[in-house]
Amino acid sequence: MTEAELQTLRAAGFVVAALVAVLAQRLSPHRGLRGSWQVNGGLWLIDTAAVGLVCGACGFTVAAWASRNGFGVLNEAPVSPWTAIALTVVLLDLVSYAWHWANHRVPLLWRLHQVHHSDPSFSVSTGVRFHPGELLLSLPVRLAAVVLIGAPVGAVLVFEIAFTFANLIEHGDINLPSR
Repeated sequence: MTEAELQTLRAAGFVVAALVAVLAQRLSPHRGLRGSWQVNGGLWLIDTAAVGLVCGACGFTVAAWASRNGFGVLNEAPVSPWTAIALTVVLLDLVSYAWHWANHRVPLLWRLHQVHHSDPSFSVSTGVRFHPGELLLSLPVRLAAVVLIGAPVGAVLVFEIAFTFANLIEHGDINLPSR
């Protein structure tokens, strides 16, 4: 699959995730918050442009490089493609959790991450409200993880789509059953 096709699938995954999250928020709002859609959408456009200019398909590119060169744990271990996908998703999620934890505890990172927490309301759009510096600083961490894991290109795509769904749903003002 070409990088352009991967980017298109990632974009389609984002659109589907956003539509599902917004629909869930509209059908079953928790508190009925309006959200800061204009500010958050503006930040998302800036973030998308900044990351796109610096490194639009880097995750896919470094995953393909690691695969071609036999670099990373999964490129050395005899695991099935499905196991590699599952392990990649779990391990990249752990890296994302560690990055988020660091954003709350390292003063410089917290200054950037506060943009996300400064949303006066809490809605699906909060899930795309980030300082571009935070996203750019996270790139080397994520790319190093992809290489060290030896993540297959398809697994990186699966992770990015799953992560987007989770992020938008988690930040949605959605009334979920207590159970």
